[in-house]
Amino acid sequence: AVEIIQTTAAELLADLQVTLLQAIAFLSRLTWLNWPDEPEWTVDRLQVGLIADLRRPNAKLFIAQTAHGTLIGFIMAYEIFRSSTTGQMTLKGLCGLDVLHPHVRGGGKIVYIDSLGVAPDYRRRGHGEALLEKCLEAYEGEGVSLFLLRTRMDEEREPARRLFTKKGFEPLGVRGDADHCPEREFFLRVVD
Repeated sequence: AVEIIQTTAAELLADLQVTLLQAIAFLSRLTWLNWPDEPEWTVDRLQVGLIADLRRPNAKLFIAQTAHGTLIGFIMAYEIFRSSTTGQMTLKGLCGLDVLHPHVRGGGKIVYIDSLGVAPDYRRRGHGEALLEKCLEAYEGEGVSLFLLRTRMDEEREPARRLFTKKGFEPLGVRGDADHCPEREFFLRVVD
């Protein structure tokens, strides 16, 4: 049996959870198998980034683990803003261009699903779908009008793209600029 639980930055920084933080960072790096081997993306750097992202407004992290406590997957999301003078993550900061603004109309909050990863031995068993559903459900009733995510356009990510489409996300045909992940495409889900 697999259990999905929500955790916070404070819980991950507690003495007993440091190994969980390391495991999430390691799994995060493992899910990027086809990224260029960039030495700056170490597990230590990913841990720092994970904690920083969990401190963003309305951040949520869910982990999937076996009955024995083995981490098998995670999903993290947080609110982003249309514009900001306070240094918060914005649409422009996310992709380097204002290319998303035509797709993001109206009011309501925007939630960016930053990461979704499942360990290779546990893929194609519904764990990614369960994590995504849990994340979407967690934001119900919070005034969210849009969910946004992006994924690589390689063959390995085809199952993820099918999952996103199944869950109501639409590919936008929009990618980041040359400095902001041009090999990734954005997907958008409008909340009715």
